[in-house]
Amino acid sequence: TTLALLVLDSASVRHRPEDDDAMFVRQGDDYVVAHSAMADGRFAVAKPAHGLRVFVLGGSTAMGTPYAQQRNGMGDELMGLLAVPNEGGIATWLHEILADMLDDRLVEVVNVARGGQGSAAALQTLLRVIEVGDPDLVVLLAGNNERDRAEYTYLADPGNPPRPLDEILVEQTEAWTANLGAMVDAADAASVPFA
Repeated sequence: TTLALLVLDSASVRHRPEDDDAMFVRQGDDYVVAHSAMADGRFAVAKPAHGLRVFVLGGSTAMGTPYAQQRNGMGDELMGLLAVPNEGGIATWLHEILADMLDDRLVEVVNVARGGQGSAAALQTLLRVIEVGDPDLVVLLAGNNERDRAEYTYLADPGNPPRPLDEILVEQTEAWTANLGAMVDAADAASVPFA
């Protein structure tokens, strides 16, 4: 009975496909990461006065391992209960390095990476982080998911031939540049260091 209650309790705040805007759900004094494609996590609504809060954005590369931190179903819930270790990733490493360097501050690194998502998703996450996260620094580890998903539709429909590669690369480069520029502008407007 306890196991079922734990699974139901954490599943109740996870993302539902019909609500793509639900990245973070407020639960009391915390925000809980609620998007099913993001690493599991939480952060306090009110950052401690002596705290340093860093957010990590990107795709699965930025999520680190194991992906059991990403909770999509019962199997992931059970792995979490079995305390599968976090083998690392940029968020884990940043926390260890910063906590060691800044031993007089409470260092918090929040992993809000979204598996399989490119810069458009990272931009939306950044805007929400700025809105509710009170970040001191935002780190982006991205670039490997910049692709036009529509280009893969020809695999399902052989009658629809792929577009020329050079045309696709130009469009993807323009989209990456525009999204990265929008992230820099948003961070600058909020006076948030962005790396």
